[in-house]
Formats: sequence, structure tokens, C-alpha cells
Amino acid sequence: SITADSTLAYTNTPSSQKLRIHKIGNDAEAGLAGAKFDLTAAGVDGFVNMTGMISLDGTTVPANLGYLPGNDNTDTTLFLLPVGTYTLSETKAPVYYDGLSGIVTLAVTAEGITMSKGAESDVVVLSEPVDGVYTLTVTNTRKLGTVTIVKNVIGTDADKEQNYNFSQTGLTGESAFDLRGSDNEATEEIAENQTVFADVPYGTVFSITEDSTYTDFDTTIEISNEASSVTDTRLATGSVTVNSDVTITYTNTRNNQPIKVFKYETGTSPEKPLANAVFSLTGPEGTGISYTGLTTNADGYLVNGEEIIFKLPVSDGTYTLTETQAPDGYLMIDEGTATFTISAEDVIGAIAETQKIEGEEVEGGEVPTGNYVIKVQNSAGVQLPHTGGVGTNLIYLLGFMLTGIAGAGLVMRRKRM
Repeated sequence: SITADSTLAYTNTPSSQKLRIHKIGNDAEAGLAGAKFDLTAAGVDGFVNMTGMISLDGTTVPANLGYLPGNDNTDTTLFLLPVGTYTLSETKAPVYYDGLSGIVTLAVTAEGITMSKGAESDVVVLSEPVDGVYTLTVTNTRKLGTVTIVKNVIGTDADKEQNYNFSQTGLTGESAFDLRGSDNEATEEIAENQTVFADVPYGTVFSITEDSTYTDFDTTIEISNEASSVTDTRLATGSVTVNSDVTITYTNTRNNQPIKVFKYETGTSPEKPLANAVFSLTGPEGTGISYTGLTTNADGYLVNGEEIIFKLPVSDGTYTLTETQAPDGYLMIDEGTATFTISAEDVIGAIAETQKIEGEEVEGGEVPTGNYVIKVQNSAGVQLPHTGGVGTNLIYLLGFMLTGIAGAGLVMRRKRM
């Protein structure tokens, strides 16, 4: 019974707690849209498992960016959780981010909410309630990749030792850089033929351009994270999006070799150049190389129009250089023909002892031209005519004339006597 001195106490025990779940990034504190979650409980009366929830994009209400849609009818981001145990799992992280690797367990009691996480590396924080509402903040870490630029050169040693100029946009670091085709190491970590951009956030869009057009080379680009390699000749990658470690490989392959032909007098030092030597030059089938009547200039170089450099296509076949006429006062060598082959890496000749192929010294940072010189010697002397040729007929005629003159002199002498 209740008397006048009795006290009646009412105790209200909460049957549920209020929670918001906010998805953010280590570089996006305002929120991350597009993350997918499941919130489930076993045997909790009044709660229906929620699967496939996607963090909001904030289009309708900007303040809701990154929050999960709740189960309260009046507040779209509020969860009403009856007393019980819940598990929260991230089934799909936003693009370019690492999601939760473990499951978050939420214990809801009349006293409040406590949280434990399944993976130590997961960044999950449960805040103290504000106006009776807890906030669970789940942080995703943006993935980072490495972008490596590699320069390969299929060419001569001199080609590989040159500097090739590049520029880039979109990456943090030098906007312009040089690479070499050789494998000489500049440091223990990075060779001179490559440069590395580290810790590039996924989703970064960048482009790489080789700044010069090298007309004697075919340039191909291979991008490691594309579905297929790029094999066409071009200088720029176009826009590339980082979604893994990326390697951009530029390969320059020589498509012709520049050569010079130098004519000089045997035994001279320095070598005395000889002008007016005449040559023909023919190339393998399909190269289109066929020159006749080419003449050396005052410096001893064979002239192609106004140029002394012949750009000869790389070919599996054999080139032939033939001396057809020696300069006046010099002997044309017996072995007047030089044969040689041209690859991307070298010019190799099968030639007479009086001819040789040499590599020129190339200095500076430019891609070399005239990297090979075919040297042909001539000795001083009078070229003897060949048997049966016009020269022998002239000798015979001269002999007849001299014999006739001598005979006439004898006749006149006898008459005087």
C-alpha cells in the first residue's frame, strides 16, 4: 500500500541506442561516397539486417557526404540499435582506397555502445555520444603506387650514351628530366636510364612526353598497366590513370645508320683527302638505295647532293660500295668494292685491307649523325690500262707512229749518202 510518507521511483532503461556511421578517407575528411557495408545482428528483436548500404554522395544534403543511410524514419543517417551485438563489415571500398580488412563488432547495452575491431591496422573510432548519438568513423587509406619511366635504346653505343629529354604533367616532382639509353647506374637504386616517382596516389592522371623527334629512330611506348602494350610510333603517352604500379617504357630503335665515305692518300698522316674519286653505292632489295657517279669533294668526302652523310636503312641484306674511278695521279685499288651490312646497332664491313670502317668520336648531348666512316685509300701513281681496252689501242697506234717516223728517217739518210 502507498502511504503519505512513501516514495515511488521509476527507472527508464533504454531499449536502443542511437548511432551514425561515417566513412572518410585519410585524404578526404569530409567523407567518402561509394563505400559498401553490411550491418547485421543475430537474434536481436526489432532489428532487420541491413546489407549493401552505400555511403552517401552528399548530392541532396552535402553534410551527409560519406554517412551510411540509417534505419530511422525521420533521420536518414541515424541508426536505432536495440540492445544486442552487431557486426559491421565493409564489402567494397571506394575506388582507389583500401577498405577495412577486418570486421567491427558493436556491443549495444542499456549503458551505451562499445566497439572492438578485428584488424589492428583498421582505422575505426567510436566517439563519445553527443546529444545521445554515437558516431562511428571508419577511415579508408588511399592507395599509393610507383610510376617508373624507362628509356631503352636499340642502337649504337654512342646512341645509348646520349641524353634524351622528357617532360611530365600530373606527377609531383620534376616536370622535366633527362634519361639515357645505357644501363650505367647513377646510384645503387636508380639507373640513368630510368626515373621513379614514388607514393603517387591512385587516381592520379599523368602524361609523359619525349620532347624531341628523333627522325632516325622508331619510338614505341609500352605502358604496364594497360590491357595491351602500345606499339605505334609516338612520343607521348596521353593521359594515364594510376591504378597500380605503372611502368612506362620508351624504346628507340634505329631505322637507319648515317655513314660517311672518306677518300685519302695511302701512308699520309694526317690523312690527305682526295677529291674527284668516283663511286657507286647500291643497297639490298627494298631499300631503294642506288647511286652512281658519286664524287668526293675537296675534303675527301663522298657527296650525296650537297650532303656528305648517307642515311642507309637498316636491312638484313648487303650494301655494296664500288670505286669506279680514282683521282688523277692515283691508282685505283684492285679491290675496288666494299660490302657491308647495316643493323640498328652497328655497321659491319667485309672489305679490302686498303679500306676500313671506323666509328667517329661523338661528343655532347645530341644524338649522333655520321657515326660511321668508310675509309678508302689510293696510292699515288699512273693507272695502267687494262689489256684489250682503249688504252692498249692507243699504245699500239703510238708504236706504229714511232716506227714509221724512224723508218722515214733511215730512207732520207740513205738518199743523202
